[in-house]
Amino acid sequence: MSHHTIPSETEPTGARESEAHAIRQLKSFMQALSVRAVGQAEFESLRQSFNTLPKLRELSEDACQRLRKAERFLRSAEIGSALYELRLLASQLQAHSPEFGKTLDYAI
Repeated sequence: MSHHTIPSETEPTGARESEAHAIRQLKSFMQALSVRAVGQAEFESLRQSFNTLPKLRELSEDACQRLRKAERFLRSAEIGSALYELRLLASQLQAHSPEFGKTLDYAI
């Protein structure tokens, strides 16, 4: 069961900036992955960005699982499957936060 929360108007700017940074990294990573221009270091950077976001953990265990699956697929050179998992993660983030969904629209 996922836990959806609505961002409050009093949410610290730092948290919003962290979310925006993670979304930008996801978008950039997906674009680079689609042309096969990424490696493990880039994925590790992306994963660490998302692991620091409390909202990702609030969203659901499923969102965290998608990152783990994408990493496994990348390690076995299954780029299409990794992109699929990241697109599903992006869709979850879009549904959770329409503000950040706008940022991802053209990436997925």
